[in-house]
Amino acid sequence: MTTIAVAKAALRDLWVPSLAPVRIIYGPRAAPRAPEWLRILGVTGTRTPATQGPDRLMEEQYTINCELTVTLVGDGDEDLQQIVTERAVAIYEAAETAVRSTPGERIGVPGVLLAMVAGRFTLTEAQPAAETPCTTTITFGVDVSADDELEP
Repeated sequence: MTTIAVAKAALRDLWVPSLAPVRIIYGPRAAPRAPEWLRILGVTGTRTPATQGPDRLMEEQYTINCELTVTLVGDGDEDLQQIVTERAVAIYEAAETAVRSTPGERIGVPGVLLAMVAGRFTLTEAQPAAETPCTTTITFGVDVSADDELEP
């Protein structure tokens, strides 16, 4: 059995208490009515047989894609975008620390050998006009290496 669904659920279970009050949601649903939210999105990766036979061992290498968004409405404060960006970066760092702090960096999932926030990320800022919300979005991935033994 693949570890993908269990690993996504484990991230949510890990991040809900450690990132509060950030809203943690699955999928590309409409933005929640919250100033801070983290979406756990799709997965890209590979599964490769490590052994042969009906009880073969599969090696998995995949990335769980995530999107963190912070939005605040300002009152003309020219530093608001920087404040929003600093908050988004602080949440991003807390998410990474939470994953790194699990025993063995395995996010509590049998078969996961290593999970880490690493690799490419994107930080974008948006404030369409004065007196409108400032938004910072960070897209990143949680890279997972896993072995799973398939049932015959």
